[in-house]
Amino acid sequence: FQDLVEANIRYLPLYPDESNCIFNETLLTQTESVFTDLLPEYTALCNVIKVIDIPASFENNVLNIAMNAEQSKALAYISRASDVNLSFLEDEKAEKPQKDTDIHWQWRLLNAERIAALLDPHRFGVKAMYLFGSVKNASARADSDINLLIHFLGNGAQMAELKAWLEGWSQSLAQINFLRTGHKSKGLLDVRIITDEDIQNKSVFARKINAVTDAARPLPIGTHLK
Repeated sequence: FQDLVEANIRYLPLYPDESNCIFNETLLTQTESVFTDLLPEYTALCNVIKVIDIPASFENNVLNIAMNAEQSKALAYISRASDVNLSFLEDEKAEKPQKDTDIHWQWRLLNAERIAALLDPHRFGVKAMYLFGSVKNASARADSDINLLIHFLGNGAQMAELKAWLEGWSQSLAQINFLRTGHKSKGLLDVRIITDEDIQNKSVFARKINAVTDAARPLPIGTHLK
């Protein structure tokens, strides 16, 4: 629950068995879920968790939710994007909507997973790799880095080779991001390397591993090696 709140993810509980709840269960059960596309390593949960891409499934329409907390009433409905009332955004202090935010984090996540899958743990002396920050929290923007945390066990030569390998990825992804968004950067990877000593001393980044809230997400390494 705390992770949902910190990631700015809205939630709305439904109680279909209650007499005053009108729930289109067919829409939920028959619309294609993109859960396994987002988190393929958690396929076992696909019967429990369902993620629906509303624009993709309903001809670029959007989902609107109107709520009244005092009356404990809410209405969710699908409509054309042009019909959505965005008058509340006229306040200069209101947060402006981020265009295509999902695209920015999705392709970054896929590339982070691919980097981990192609990383040779024996060659580079790596025990584990983790993802944290805006990409993990699905809030990345066009100028966001991919924050990686690497648990390193190797020697100096392996460290130098690992950094060179990651720098190649970083510059390549920065070029791809420039072609997609027009945003220029010297590199797209922000890599933090920690050792057993850092974990023992509970350094700032080491504490992200198995944290109670906003924990770094493990990325399987070496799974695509021949």
